[in-house]
Amino acid sequence: MAKTSTWKVKDGCRRCKSPAYYYPAKLLLESQSSRELTANSANRNVSVSCTGENDGSKHTLDYIFPTDFEKIQ
Repeated sequence: MAKTSTWKVKDGCRRCKSPAYYYPAKLLLESQSSRELTANSANRNVSVSCTGENDGSKHTLDYIFPTDFEKIQ
């Protein structure tokens, strides 16, 4: 089984600056043939929840992967 990579939003949550993490995983039924390929198919929108460390509440916001992220593992 392959190790899952871990990505962190570069500047933290846009609303509260708490850390926000993304763990991309390929779904079993996901394949290139079933998705519409575009010239910029490497970028995709993902919804990520922050940890809520800075203001005590979590927020779910949309980010562009991998542009808004940095790999940490």
